[in-house]
Amino acid sequence: VVEQMATQREDFLTGCAANGIPEKTAVKVFDQMEFFSGYGFNKPHSACYAVLAVRTAYLKTHFAPEFMAATLTSEMDNSDRVVVLTGECRRLGIRVLPPDVNEGHVGFRATPRGDIQFGLSAVKNVGRSAVKSIVAARREHGSFEDIFDVTSRVDLRLVNRRVLESLVAAGALDALHGHRAQQYQVVSAALDLGQRMQQERDSGQTSLMDMLETDAGEDLRPRKLPEAAPWSDGVALAKEKEVLGMYVSGHPLARYEKELQMFATAGTADLPDMEDGEPVRLGGIVTHVKTTTDRKGELMAFVTLEDFSGSVELVVFSSIYAKKSEVIRRDAAVIVDGKVSTREDEEPKVITADVVTLAGAHSKFVERMTISISSVGFEDTMLESLRDLLLTHGGRCPVDIVVKAASGESVMISTGGIRVEPSRELQDRLEDIVGESGVALTGSVAPARVPDPGF
Repeated sequence: VVEQMATQREDFLTGCAANGIPEKTAVKVFDQMEFFSGYGFNKPHSACYAVLAVRTAYLKTHFAPEFMAATLTSEMDNSDRVVVLTGECRRLGIRVLPPDVNEGHVGFRATPRGDIQFGLSAVKNVGRSAVKSIVAARREHGSFEDIFDVTSRVDLRLVNRRVLESLVAAGALDALHGHRAQQYQVVSAALDLGQRMQQERDSGQTSLMDMLETDAGEDLRPRKLPEAAPWSDGVALAKEKEVLGMYVSGHPLARYEKELQMFATAGTADLPDMEDGEPVRLGGIVTHVKTTTDRKGELMAFVTLEDFSGSVELVVFSSIYAKKSEVIRRDAAVIVDGKVSTREDEEPKVITADVVTLAGAHSKFVERMTISISSVGFEDTMLESLRDLLLTHGGRCPVDIVVKAASGESVMISTGGIRVEPSRELQDRLEDIVGESGVALTGSVAPARVPDPGF
């Protein structure tokens, strides 16, 4: 078996390279298989695993939404795994839709459009029995109109205050009348109304309105929800995270996705596969900061950083924290240079060397800008627009302008020594003029060296 595995190494690595898999990852996977071959299971056992692996790969390739929905359902009691799997959905281009009482079921489900509907039982405090009651009421009388309609039709022994508040916080009632702050404010009134209506139905009472063939419950429901200021995006997302373990309707990092793609060298999900001491640059949201004193009596911090795929603990020694404490604060969007720290039986950590805000990432990392213009449809007014824009963003970074001919030849146009201060705003405005592919940034791509903590 060992000899046979050795003959397969080159074919395996070649195949991985052809499919865009990094050589380091391919070597690590093959080494594991080669090691396992020395004491592997007998052939019938191994054959069963092989069949299962091929079928799984086939389903993920050809029926990705259905496969990922089933996988999410199998893991929905583990919020950490749900975060990882929804990150994989994002990588595959599959949208995970927010919870919705008018569309959701107990588990995650693929939609006809290829999206995945969030499983309502994955909402904290919402049990399977409560969801089944909601689905049964929806099937019997159609979609819900507002929160009062919900409480008047579901079994309130199953859908209690805790369940209802969690559903509102999760955004599961967003498709109904009113916004989350209004719905949250009337939870008590909605439950009271629902209990009254259900008690009347259970006792077999018939009201005057029933005799007139008018829905008494409909008449009792408030004509409109009370006035209330909508929750800010920060508050709404924080409550959503509390009951879902993740952000679904939005993400604080969403507006920095371009910076993460350009400047980050890895995500938190990549850390377990990295070597101890390996340099890394991560972007994310600071969700927790715990300060303590080191052996010298100086302040240092343990920081939780969260990105689209998970979270990691940052160790910020006093020499760094003294310089960056204003940046390292809860809810701050930052980019971190450091090195991976792995120990047996421990989750990977990152020893921090530098921290900057994501809003200031361009200014920190970009050292040169190149603007490419196609000669097809080229007009002098485009150069004038570029010049005027560049002059309003003066700074220290040199700019090159290149005109590309249809033949493939390029001509460099002098900018007269114009220098700019790189920023997301400048990049976006340049892309409006020359297109997204017409702006190239070069600069620091290697994470900063981690200093010795000194003890």
